[in-house]
Amino acid sequence: MKDAIKIPGHSGSRVIVEIGESGEARVIKCSQSPRLINQSKKQINFFNTNAHSCIHTPKIFDANFNKEKNQYCLKMEYAHGIDIVSFFCEASVSEVDHFVNTLTSYFKKNIELSSSYVTANNEIIKKIKDVKIKLLQKKFKICADRGLSYINRNLAQGKMRLPRGICHGDLTYSNMVYNPHTKRICFFDFLDTYFESPVQDMIKIKQDTDFFWTKQLLIGKRQFDEKRYDIVNENVKTRIDEFFKKYDFFTSTYKVLQILNLLRIIVYSNDCKKVNYLLECIDRIIDE
Repeated sequence: MKDAIKIPGHSGSRVIVEIGESGEARVIKCSQSPRLINQSKKQINFFNTNAHSCIHTPKIFDANFNKEKNQYCLKMEYAHGIDIVSFFCEASVSEVDHFVNTLTSYFKKNIELSSSYVTANNEIIKKIKDVKIKLLQKKFKICADRGLSYINRNLAQGKMRLPRGICHGDLTYSNMVYNPHTKRICFFDFLDTYFESPVQDMIKIKQDTDFFWTKQLLIGKRQFDEKRYDIVNENVKTRIDEFFKKYDFFTSTYKVLQILNLLRIIVYSNDCKKVNYLLECIDRIIDE
């Protein structure tokens, strides 16, 4: 090994970039959570079956459990490109168009490839019970009661039928980069979810387009052209919203699933400012 560089992340895993003697880069990601192996299987499957010409995911070379260090480790290809915040701040109109078209094509194809539409109420109820327990442990449940009540009321009113199929699982701007040379988007940090469905990715992308999640994580930590970012993001949001409106399963379940998504983020947050922001986002969804 020639060099190793630690890079920041939000998943709780330790991530470094290893530079070999010949100059090639590899990413090593380690965690004590066995979920990392499940996530690697999902990424490997996406790599092997990828039906999206403008989307790439890093090839995983090795995935194992290190008994000596008591942790799971992945070694994978380095994803060349620029983060989406930087991309928005410098992209041309045609590049933004290509970015949006690539995402909507990804959603459309995954929905078409879904095996069936099934009632997801049981999975949602099970996840809500899990979230409630964790919110109680962190003493956040009282603050989150409005969101929990909204979900329960809507679940009681009818069945939530969703397509079961392929999804990334955590498709936010933070988990993708854009390569201006190949014109491809690279997805990484796949996540196993309580219900595998393209709707999960539709929910997660709106976490950024509607609620500026990745931007919130960077404010105060890095300089970027916020005004230009907001203009480009609004363009992306408008076009993605127009596309999502075509799908009844999305429009009829969005509020419940997005509130659940935001509550799940609260569970893993120790920052009061972030928690309050997420609660404000939940109030916005309910009041719309």
